Amino acid sequence: MRVKRGADVASDHHLLLGIIKVKLRASQDRTCTPHYKYNIQNLKRKETAEVYSCSVNNRYSALEFVGEDVDSHWTALKCTWQKSCDEVLGNRRKSQKEWLSAETWNLITQRKQLKVEISSCTEQAKKSNLTSRYWQLNKDVRKSAKKDKKTFFDRLTTEAESAAGQ
Repeated sequence: MRVKRGADVASDHHLLLGIIKVKLRASQDRTCTPHYKYNIQNLKRKETAEVYSCSVNNRYSALEFVGEDVDSHWTALKCTWQKSCDEVLGNRRKSQKEWLSAETWNLITQRKQLKVEISSCTEQAKKSNLTSRYWQLNKDVRKSAKKDKKTFFDRLTTEAESAAGQ
């Protein structure tokens, strides 16, 4: 940046001269990618994993007549996997954190409702009372979440230790 003090611009401000460098980011083509993810957690269950592998094998065996072109073979394989995932696994839903207990989720919903009440309240005295209740509830949520996370990791470590011992 440079200041040009001698420029006559009929103002009490000085004229500034600067150089701006702009870098363009590459945009990604998202037409080929699905707008959702598959629920691969279902593959942990043995029955679902067997059904999925059977479905993929059946669809893959039907692809033997596909031409020798690599692109057509790839698109056929991709469609096979996508159809099998749609059919067997389904779409992944946005899930809650697995380490939070139901009690903590109840506290979180209470805190959200209290926040809505605070934003809609017009009386200052009532608003300050609600705010103090909100901060107390916020402390309770933090304590409960910390306790839940500790118990979750303790359970994970005991499972890992027992698996390593076997």
